[in-house]
Amino acid sequence: MTLFQAFCFAFVQAATEFLPISSSGHLLFLKGIFGLEEIPILFDVIIHIGSLGAILFFFRYAIRNTVTLAVEDVKSKDYRGANFRMVLYVAISTIVTMIIFALFKDPIENALHHPSALKITYPIMTVILFSTFLTRKHQGSPVAKKNYLFPILLGLGQGLAIMPGISRSGTTISLSILTGVERKEATYYSFLLFIPAVLGALILQIMEIEDWLFFNENFAEIILAFLVSAIGGYLFLKFLTLIIKRNCFWMFGIYTLLMAVASFILF
Repeated sequence: MTLFQAFCFAFVQAATEFLPISSSGHLLFLKGIFGLEEIPILFDVIIHIGSLGAILFFFRYAIRNTVTLAVEDVKSKDYRGANFRMVLYVAISTIVTMIIFALFKDPIENALHHPSALKITYPIMTVILFSTFLTRKHQGSPVAKKNYLFPILLGLGQGLAIMPGISRSGTTISLSILTGVERKEATYYSFLLFIPAVLGALILQIMEIEDWLFFNENFAEIILAFLVSAIGGYLFLKFLTLIIKRNCFWMFGIYTLLMAVASFILF
């Protein structure tokens, strides 16, 4: 892997992991452009660690506040407290996603390992994003006001993002908005879900690494990729929150539509 390829993959990861346009879809698209068979597992681990660092830093105060107040809810036995419900719902969504992952990861990845799969998945993502246009004037309510069907639905939505071209953040934020959750809280919930999901994926990926020689041979590329994914991820998170605040989330559907057309032409 060259420095230029490392930069491209890391930059794409930084932008598309958080923007609702599918990181897996873009990485698959980029593999098709560069003619690469696979991205080394260690490299994939590094850029996801960068993305995780960006989220933890961006939401550091909100996460600390949520966890602290959730503990206080438990101590006071207030199991209807907003922060306890937030943590509980994230746990439920994560369990549902783990079940989907365990049941369907291998058949989905085997069926959709070629860039031509993006001709199917990007149109699906486009419909999901455009659907939020219908609720652009709605104020929404907190996650804690939702019943237990909400975290189950979000877990299913996150599980759907196993498919390249289906954005994890795009699906979970869209479903939250469509079910009446306030946009800022929908964004926060989506990225809280990202933390256990990526931690689990990283553990599995690290266990699959058999040859660490790539680290020694591509040290400069790995350092560059980490910095680009972490710093870029933070900046794109700021951009995403601005777009959501302005009720323009649905407009990302225009981009995924263009990606669908490009996939039809190129693959």
